[in-house]
Amino acid sequence: MSSAVYPLRLMHPLRRRLGSLLLALGGALVLAAVAEQWLEARDVRELAPAETYVVAGGARVRYRLDGAQQPGPAVVFINGMGGSLEQWHNLQSEVAAFAPALTYDRGGLGLSRGSKAHDAGAQADELAGVLTQLGIKGPAVLVGYSTSASIARIFASRYPERVAGMLLLEPDLPEMEGRIAGRHNPFRTYFRPLLQDTITSLFGIRRLASRIAEWRGRFVLRTTQERKAHAVLLRFSHWWAVDREWMRIGLLSRQVLEAKPPGSIPLLIYTQDLRERTPANELYEQLLRGLVAGSQEGGLRSLGEGTAHGEILEDPRTRQLIDAGIRELTVRMR
Repeated sequence: MSSAVYPLRLMHPLRRRLGSLLLALGGALVLAAVAEQWLEARDVRELAPAETYVVAGGARVRYRLDGAQQPGPAVVFINGMGGSLEQWHNLQSEVAAFAPALTYDRGGLGLSRGSKAHDAGAQADELAGVLTQLGIKGPAVLVGYSTSASIARIFASRYPERVAGMLLLEPDLPEMEGRIAGRHNPFRTYFRPLLQDTITSLFGIRRLASRIAEWRGRFVLRTTQERKAHAVLLRFSHWWAVDREWMRIGLLSRQVLEAKPPGSIPLLIYTQDLRERTPANELYEQLLRGLVAGSQEGGLRSLGEGTAHGEILEDPRTRQLIDAGIRELTVRMR
């Protein structure tokens, strides 16, 4: 028998085994994806039975309105990329003591459904629809965080008569793009982490890893609020909405760069201490001051040092500073 023929005969069973293995793997992934969808539906039934929704722009938008009986303008919190309305829980509770405080799952994030608003302009229009449907007619104070600061800026540019003031927390600035050597394009920066979050949530891997960590006692979810916030970040539908926003990040940047300055709208910007004089920090501060100068009542405030970007809403010290800024803006309208 030829030595060349013998390996060829072995190839047929190997191919069959490989085909069977790939078929089994594909079937397992399909079952995992179906199971994840069932678990997400169960989460909604068990963790969010009392959630409130409003229809805006064809989407079913989850919202929470606290302190509706309070005087003055409503304070609207716009969650950052990858976040849901739960990220504002502590600050919303504090602000609701002196002003109406509204949070919502923008652009299909969290537990919202059917949204096609994935760039800043469309999300600004979605917010206008939410305010209209909730009967919030007067000017509101907008609070934007990180990437959602761009949505606040676009909203103020499109609907200046509906804005009583803006407070931006460590805003992401499209103006930075291409101006610092070595600075990554935001589209590329988020590619790997978002791809990982999407795949692991689609097939329930993220949920399984979370359950294992919880069983081993690495973290404990003590309250319904904590369980709800955690469950939202396990959902594939949430991360798919983040993906669609990320895929339009170039359009978002162009929309922000074309937006009108705040003008007569009061603007407060809070950021970390920028005393470290790196080229990136110097440019960032220069751009922030330029944005503030575009408002007749603008101000740049420091959050101090020692709190990571993703933790400023959890730190009582920084939350107190933010609360004071919001109170300052709402008092001006009373």
